[in-house]
Parts: sequence; structure tokens; C-alpha cells
Amino acid sequence: MLDVTVLIGTAITVLVAALFFGSLPALRALRGREGALRVSEGRAQSGRDHVRGRSLFVAMEIALSVVLLVGAGLLLSTFVKIQSEPVGFHLQDVLVGDLALPHATYGTNQEQTRFCEKLLAKLTDVAGVRAAGAAVTWPFNVDGLTPLETDKQQGQPMEQLPRAATFEVSPGYFAAMGIPLLRGRELDGHDRPSSLPVAIVSEEMARKYFVGEDPIGKRVRLGYIDQHTPQEPWLTIVGVVGSTRSIRYNQIQWDTYPAVYTSLYQRPDGPRSEIDARTQTVFLFLQAGQAVNAGAIAAAVHGIDAELPIGSLRTTEEIVSGLRSQPRVRAVLLAGFGGLTLLLAAIGVGGVTGQMVQQRWRDIGIRIALGAMKSDVRRMVLVHALKLACWGIAAGLLVSAGVSRLLRSFLFGISTIDPATFGGVIVVMIGVAMLAALLPARRAAKLDPMVVLRQE
Repeated sequence: MLDVTVLIGTAITVLVAALFFGSLPALRALRGREGALRVSEGRAQSGRDHVRGRSLFVAMEIALSVVLLVGAGLLLSTFVKIQSEPVGFHLQDVLVGDLALPHATYGTNQEQTRFCEKLLAKLTDVAGVRAAGAAVTWPFNVDGLTPLETDKQQGQPMEQLPRAATFEVSPGYFAAMGIPLLRGRELDGHDRPSSLPVAIVSEEMARKYFVGEDPIGKRVRLGYIDQHTPQEPWLTIVGVVGSTRSIRYNQIQWDTYPAVYTSLYQRPDGPRSEIDARTQTVFLFLQAGQAVNAGAIAAAVHGIDAELPIGSLRTTEEIVSGLRSQPRVRAVLLAGFGGLTLLLAAIGVGGVTGQMVQQRWRDIGIRIALGAMKSDVRRMVLVHALKLACWGIAAGLLVSAGVSRLLRSFLFGISTIDPATFGGVIVVMIGVAMLAALLPARRAAKLDPMVVLRQE
């Protein structure tokens, strides 16, 4: 649906631009009325002034093109950098679906646990499924980091405690996602509310919070912002897995955060902690071949609960690609605008250079009559176009240096003054300017001095 405010604002902008640029020829004509009967030298001077005026506009076009191309180059480099960063889990053959467990049917942690156990057992029996796991935490986005207490940090204020991302997962989750076990053991079916509370940490957390130590056997305790000190039970670390990358809310970079994985099956007995929620979303993760389809997964779910709907299945590659869409859209959009201004700048350079050749028609003809080589004439025209391009490029680079700082929050792994991007834009702009001026330069080199002199 069209926004009326945007539509009106666009219409006003177009009208103002049309009136402004449309009035320039009229103003020039008014100024030129008194000089209409001047001698040819006056006409030549007027023509040179006209060329200089157009050259100024073309230089501004070039400068604008440089600014847009620099911005597009920085955003494209950011997108390429993000695309090349490993995420720590498989992007092939991993299917993700979601289930909404209604509170009326699955009102306690025990009921949810029993359902997940039955479902995962059925899913592993589906042909083509190599591993299956579940989680109640979406692993691709991290909304916030949880305060974390270790044995060495007992009694410290909550605000001074380190932070980590927390995930509640079932046995089989790491195998399904393709997250490698580096040390210790994974979560299994023996991890229950009545057994020793355990946790698995990521390699990033082991590196950051257990420097020079083996984290296996160490204890951690999760806290919450509204608590003065952590009150959750201590968790014994039983394994270390590979680190994964997640994206924070309203950000573009995929970062590696310290992570703690607790067992979905070790949640305390009794009613769900989120008693006011209507449903509990459980995410399913399946490492499976291409032969596995949504029908087979739905059949496994409905074999336990015929009324339970299952969300659409997507691959982790599709999910990650969707989460990476913002930098891609920004880069493509700005590159499109940059390409349009580049085309306009090329047309402008060609037009101004052609006008310059027309104004210096007699001068060029005399040079050729006096023995100037065609290459000298071409060089003269191209140098004129190069000077024009350099003025526009210089102005554009100065503006780009400031504008690129405004893009800092959209960049990842790249400097706002990236030499490769700035250098590439300079090369592109000079190349386009030279190509645009090549036709007028060749036309000037083919002038017949006898024809020019006879016309004079």
C-alpha cells in the first residue's frame, strides 16, 4: 500500500528538481540576449563559459557517483566478509522445524520431556534421518547474554560477572547440528532432574573463562538480572563443543559468544516455568538426506499427537541466508544507485568532451595542419576528460571519507577507509571517464584541416 506522505514528498521533490534544472537554460538565454550580436570571439567566450558550466555539473555527478560507489563497495565487502565467516554448524542437510506445544496438553516440564523423547525416537527411525535433536532456544539469534558465576567468582556482584549465551537442548542436538564434541561427553538420556545438574560449554567459553585450565569438572551457575546473586543450582561441566556464531538483534555481524548448553531433560519437575504462556515452542533439528520430506516428519509428529501442527521445514542454509539478507539488500540497493550515477557521469563526460572538441574545432584543425599527430590530438582530448574526472573524484573522495563513517554500524570486518574499496572506485571512475571521452577524441583526431579552414 502506498504511503500518502511519501508519495506527496516524492512528487514535490520531482517538481522542484524539474523547475530548478528547467529554469537554467531560460536564465542562460536571458543573459545571452544582449550578446546575441557580438563578434565571433564573444560567441567563443560564451561557448567556453557554457562548457565550464556543464563541466561543473559533470564533476558533481562524478563526485556523487564516487560517494555511492564507495558506500556500495564497503557494504559489498561487508557482505562478502560475512558470507565467508564459518558459522560452526552444518549448512547442508540440516532441517529445522518448529512445534507449538499447547499449555493445555503439555502443561508440565515432564510432559514436554516425554513428548520430545518419543518424537526424537520416532524421527531417528525415519529413513534418511541420521540424527535428531530438539531445543527450546533458537540458536541463530542471541537476544541477550546471561550472567555467569564460576567457582572462582562466587560472591561477586551480578553486574561484574561474565556473560554467556544459554541454550536448552536435548540429547542428539549437537550431532544433528553438526557441532563437534571436542572434549568430555555429550548430553544423554541419563541427565534427569534427579541426577547431577550438568552443562556443556563452547570452546569460546573455555578459552575465555577457563584460561590455562581444563573446564571438565568445573562448575558454573547461571544468574538473572533481577537477582542480586545467582540462585540457580550449580552445573558441572561435562563436555566442550565447538563454538558457533550467532547474530544479535538488529545487528549484521555473526559473532562467536561464550555459550552454555543445559539439558532440556533436566528441567525441574512440575509446572512449566512460563505458566502464563499459551504454548511452548520446541525447535526440531534433523540431519538428513534430500530424500526426507515434510510428510515423513509430520507423520512422526502425528503418530504421537494427531492434532499437533508442525511448522515448515527449512534448511539451516536458508535460515542463515535469510538472516544475512539485510547487508545483501543494502549493498545491492546502493550499488544500483551507484551504477545509475556512474552511467549519468559517463554520459556527462562524453557530452562535455564532445562540446569541448566542437568549441576547439578550429584550434584542433590548425594543430593537425601544422603537423600534430593524431595520437597527440587524442591525448589532448583525453587529458581534458581526465582532469575533469580527477576534480570530481577528489571531491567525491573527500565526501566519502566522512560519509563512510556514518556506515560504521553497517560494516563488519572492514575499515571505513578501506584502501581496496577506495582504490577500486578511483580506477573504475577513471576508466569510465576515459571510455566516455574516447569517441570524441577519435572524432577530433579524424578532422580534415582543409575542411575546417574552408569553413572558417
